[in-house]
Amino acid sequence: MARSLVLGNGRYMVNFDDRYWIRDIYFPHLGIENHTEGHPFRFGVWVDGATHWTDNGWDITIAYENGTLVGHTTLRHAQLGLEILLRDAVDFELDVFLREITVRDLRGQDREVRVFMHQDFYIGGTEVGDTALYDPEIHSIIHYKRDRYFLIGGGVAPAYRMSGFATGKKRIAGAEGTWRDAEGDGTLSGNPIAQGSVDSTVVLHFDVKAKSEATAYYWMAACERYGQLLEIDEIIRRVGPDALINRTAAYWRLWLKKHDLDFAGLSSDLIRMYKVSLLMMRIHVDPDGAIIAAADSDITHFARDTYSYMWPRDGALVADAFSRAGYVAISRNFFNFVGTLIKKEGYFLHKYNPDRTL
Repeated sequence: MARSLVLGNGRYMVNFDDRYWIRDIYFPHLGIENHTEGHPFRFGVWVDGATHWTDNGWDITIAYENGTLVGHTTLRHAQLGLEILLRDAVDFELDVFLREITVRDLRGQDREVRVFMHQDFYIGGTEVGDTALYDPEIHSIIHYKRDRYFLIGGGVAPAYRMSGFATGKKRIAGAEGTWRDAEGDGTLSGNPIAQGSVDSTVVLHFDVKAKSEATAYYWMAACERYGQLLEIDEIIRRVGPDALINRTAAYWRLWLKKHDLDFAGLSSDLIRMYKVSLLMMRIHVDPDGAIIAAADSDITHFARDTYSYMWPRDGALVADAFSRAGYVAISRNFFNFVGTLIKKEGYFLHKYNPDRTL
């Protein structure tokens, strides 16, 4: 798959491209509903009177923290004299994407920096009938349609309040989206609600001392009920997004260590590739057992379809690899899944969705 960073827990997946822009969001099954349809969630910085999106002028390094599904990204802009360090994770248990943002001054002067994060949802695969609103009681943006809810929050402890926000129309009547509102003076409109084809942008302010750094957090939770959304938001604020990122890193290290092998003198590069491959395989396994071939949306631009399906043959090859690596429970779950699909004559059909539909 053509993605630079893939994060998930089996139900909730968030994928990034090489510009550090979110491009795919799957929930609550892998591969069935892409709530972006491949449209980018932009990331940008306002400093010294201008906004700079990360598709121009930035030196970007995207990687994983060793042995984890926690992203470690560095954005460096020599001309602006800024470096931004980012840790990203989808919590292993809660359906929430978490981001730690650390802004460093490299120029040797006090700086006011504003970090903009843009949300361009196509909930359920279409922009028709979406709603974006600001909820002042929890200081968060909520995007929703039917039984799909996404909550965007952030800030610094203990209040965790965003510095500004905007909701608005996109791709209709000449409107490009609220990300344009982030340009110019770097101030967002504060429009609290929009319906139909809509997007949103939020901003966090950083007061960075010379040769020093400042840190804040951002999160995006996914739920099927509004009440669940409030419960997750309360947990994030009470426990702290940093603690959730750290526990997710610890979980994946423990998951790899559970069946650690004697690598018998293999090179560190091969060992790292083996572990990263296991994690990439694991992230494409749906909780009900389906193993998805891939979960990126770029192929839709020329094929109008994706690889986000369960092919019995491809899934069997991955299940065999899991068994050989010692993760037999995952393989057993896959075999139970396909066991409900096989025809009475003893064959499978071409491909299936992870909810068992053809």
